[in-house]
Amino acid sequence: LKSSLEESTELAHTVANSKAVLEDEVCALKDKLAEMEVSLDLKEQELQTSRKKAQEQEDDLSKTKAVRYAAQVEKQMKELEVMQAKMAKQTDAHEAAQKEKDIALKALE
Repeated sequence: LKSSLEESTELAHTVANSKAVLEDEVCALKDKLAEMEVSLDLKEQELQTSRKKAQEQEDDLSKTKAVRYAAQVEKQMKELEVMQAKMAKQTDAHEAAQKEKDIALKALE
């Protein structure tokens, strides 16, 4: 009986020690989980910041493209105006030559 009591006491101590070890491991795991959650939150904030910067860069690029396109259109419009002015000069010169021809033909008649 005494031996059985000693074995039971020893077993109770072993269980208590095992329980204490397991509780320590649970606490350590909870601490690690809390650290991981903090790290995850920081990574999510970094990701949001990176996404925001990427969007800003994309917006800047779009604005730059729009400005370049507008400048290109303006250049083409100026080229068109120059061509129209040249055509108007040619038309005027042709009309003047035609008038001179008509005047010369009338003079010959």
